[in-house]
This record gives sequence, structure tokens and C-alpha cells, in this order.
Amino acid sequence: MNMKQLFPFLFLAAMGLGFFSGCKGTKTVSSSEQPDTSTESAVAEALPTPVSSLLWEISGNYLEQPSYLYGTIHIIGSNDYFMSDAVVEAFNASELLALEIDMDDPQMMRKMMSGMMMEDEQTLEDLLSPEDYELVHNFLLDSAEVPKIGIKQIERMMPMLALSAAYPKMIDGDMRSYEQEFMNMAKENDLEIVGVEKIEDQLAVIGQIPYEEQATMLLEYAKDFAAQKVEMARMIEIYRSQDIDGMLALMEESDTGTVGDFEEILLEQRNRNWIPVIGDYASKQTTFFAVGAGHLAGETGVIKLLRDAGYTVEPVM
Repeated sequence: MNMKQLFPFLFLAAMGLGFFSGCKGTKTVSSSEQPDTSTESAVAEALPTPVSSLLWEISGNYLEQPSYLYGTIHIIGSNDYFMSDAVVEAFNASELLALEIDMDDPQMMRKMMSGMMMEDEQTLEDLLSPEDYELVHNFLLDSAEVPKIGIKQIERMMPMLALSAAYPKMIDGDMRSYEQEFMNMAKENDLEIVGVEKIEDQLAVIGQIPYEEQATMLLEYAKDFAAQKVEMARMIEIYRSQDIDGMLALMEESDTGTVGDFEEILLEQRNRNWIPVIGDYASKQTTFFAVGAGHLAGETGVIKLLRDAGYTVEPVM
């Protein structure tokens, strides 16, 4: 499998690195299990007066002009994709686009290739029992539809990234990406595109999670992919309601305890690292920040951390 053939998987993995910090994995349940209504109560406890908005204005703290913060969902189907007039207006008022990573970097794919493979030439087969490996191997071939010619390379990736091959099968309609849409809009508006962190940093975060733990997560998807698609549909439904607190509650409800054990490095530490970067860009020009919606809410979310740093962060309805 050459670089041209591997490109779609690399692009999906680049968009999907934040998918795990947004979803943190889902519990394996029967696909017939009814949705847990505890989500609403969890949201109420998280925020007494929740605000349903994906778009927020950043001002104050000596900023000479406002900037905007938008919560994305990295992978969504064309049948669920939406973008409000308020988002377009805020984007058109901006002078810079800041994503989680600079996806317009011409070196991004090369950097991913050098950082996404497991160390010591390990493969997925080394991490699982023969029975479990066969299950995951067939899942990648059949459910994720990885071509046989590329399966060996996919199975050398860190397992959390290998799962990106299944993303298109979890959504309703053709795959859409808010990041890609914003990149297209930036090029139309002649805006520079930057990242609030580097692709090398994201890959290093994933690399801190033991490969065996990552393989276990991939195994859970293979065991009951139907249930995982149901859980993804729930996440998208909450996203479409622009309820960032509801997304956080669902993430906590769905946590298997595997990836959730690494929430500090996947989510919280990255959020803290972003605050001075966001402040620096916002101090120079009106910037449109687009990061995973799972990063926004909660006591360690970007909105609260920006407010703690002295900024005024208000929803744009």
C-alpha cells in the first residue's frame, strides 16, 4: 500500500485523533439496550443553567478585538451535518483559523507516517490472543472494509488510530468534516491556518496509552460494532442540539474505564496547554478557533479555563 493508497486512512486518523478525547470509548452493550436516561440528570449536575451553543465569543483580558471558539465533531454524516448563519458570520469576521492541528501543513502526512506506527515493529497480532486477533482482523476487513493490500500497514498503527478506518461506517450518509469545511472556507477567505498544538504532540499523547489498552478498545468495537454505532448516533444527536454539557455527560456515562483512565492526558492537560496559545493568537487578530466540542465543557474544559485566565467567554446564539 503506497502513500497515495494510504492517504484516506491518514486523513481520517488526523481528523479522528480528537475523536477519542471526545468520546473516550464506549461501553460494550447489547445493541437492543435502550438509551440511558441518566444523561439528562448528569448534565443538570454538571451545569445548573446549561447553555446550548457550539459557538462562543472570547473577549476581555485586554483583547482589542473578539475571537470565536467553535466546538466541532470530527466525523459526521452528510445527513446530520449543519452550520448556522451565526457560525458563517463569525468565521467571515475572522482573520485566522486555528484548528487542533494545522491540517494544511504540507508535511502533516509525513509527520503522521513517522509517528503513528507502533514501536519495535509491533503489530496488532502481538497484542491480542489468537482468537481476539482473528475477530479484530476480520472486523477491519469486513466492517471497516480495509483493503487486504493495506491490512498489514493498518495493523502496525497504534490501535486507536487503526480504528479510524471504521469511522465512515459509523455515520449516516457520506462523511463530512467540519475541519475540512473550515479549511475550505479559510482558503476562500485567504486566511492562514494554524494549530493550537502540533501533530507530533497529539501522536505522543496517543503513544502514552499502552498498546495493549488501545488494542482492548479496538476489540470492544469489533465485538459489538452495532452498539458502538448506536452510541455514536446518540453523540451526534446531542451535538446537533448544540448541548456541549450533554456531550460531556454522555462521554462520562459511556466511559469503559479503559481510555477514560487516561482522560488527564487525552483531554485535561491538552486543554490547559491550549489556553496560552489561544490567548496569544487572540491578542494579535480575530481568530476562529475550531476544536472538538468535547473539549469545551466542564471544570477543566476550555471555556472554564479561559474564564479562569481572565477572558470573557459568552455563547453566540
